[in-house]
Amino acid sequence: MAPSALLVSRQTAPVTPSSSSSPALAVTFAGGVTVEQAAPGALPLSLDDAIARGLTRNLQIELDTETERTVHGEILAVGNSLLPSLRATAYTNAEEIDLAALGFKPSSLAAFGFAPGAIKTIVKVDTTDAQLSLDQPLFNLPDYYLYRAAQKAADVASLNLLNTRGAVVLAVGTQYLAALADQAQIANAQALEQADQEVLRQATLSHDAGVGTNLDVLRARVQLQTQQQALVQAENTFAKDKIALNRLIGLPAGQELTFTDTVPYAELAQLPLDQAKALAYQRRKDLLTLEAQLEVAERASKAVKYERIPSVAFSGYYGVLGETHGLYHGVFAAQGILRIPIFEEGRFRGESEVATAQQLAL
Repeated sequence: MAPSALLVSRQTAPVTPSSSSSPALAVTFAGGVTVEQAAPGALPLSLDDAIARGLTRNLQIELDTETERTVHGEILAVGNSLLPSLRATAYTNAEEIDLAALGFKPSSLAAFGFAPGAIKTIVKVDTTDAQLSLDQPLFNLPDYYLYRAAQKAADVASLNLLNTRGAVVLAVGTQYLAALADQAQIANAQALEQADQEVLRQATLSHDAGVGTNLDVLRARVQLQTQQQALVQAENTFAKDKIALNRLIGLPAGQELTFTDTVPYAELAQLPLDQAKALAYQRRKDLLTLEAQLEVAERASKAVKYERIPSVAFSGYYGVLGETHGLYHGVFAAQGILRIPIFEEGRFRGESEVATAQQLAL
């Protein structure tokens, strides 16, 4: 996950993870664009609040969530091709047909014993039809493997989302701890500055009393100025780290923060290298995502491979047909369909090369 992607957070309606956090002010510009403004005073912020804000407002998490929803929708669309399709249709039809306009001549039926006026040239037809149709694929390997690939793609989307959430938690936690470290550096620099001020005061008193030299005073003054510069640098670093943290959790850059959590020193637990590697192979979401992507590519390759195999399907309907307000009679049709691809080798080879390239890319 690129660090720049984690720095993008949306600044819309304020989110307050805890009751101690006061929301920032929001200003709406023309076009409906809402931008938060820094709230007056410092915003109390704990580590849990910072992580909660990051998980709520990070833009990459929202994009991955939408991708996951899209993949779930595609699974339904692909899986529908393997399910029976049942349709109910009904219609009523009223027509008036001019047989003479179609070339029919009543006199031509005289040879069959019909009187010339026995058959009218204007015929009215009023029929009603109701049908229940069924289409069911019986054997279609390409659609089956495409469905399996879509199922695995859902796992890829879920793992990507988990990976992004973990990266956001890590980035926000790291930035919060960096800001705490900056505060400690400022406190240390202030203590050293006070010590240097005392050294300068004593050097000045010694010089005034005639037991010190100008060099001692100059040395103490230079040391004090150097420490003051170090304090300014520490304060600037703290301000920049707060801005970076605000961007991660979706707060205005100028929002002042008060860090309510402190992290005391604690030794890290030792973990053998073999156990660490075993846990990484089992739990690293980026590795699991790549494995799932490889399986998706393999299933898609099988779907392309089996496109040359004939597919079998069933289609039919049953219904009633007759004159409206008259007699109806049952009608039905049942047929088996065998589809054999012919003259599609170019498309098959192209799709096969694309699938192979995707596998090699992983």
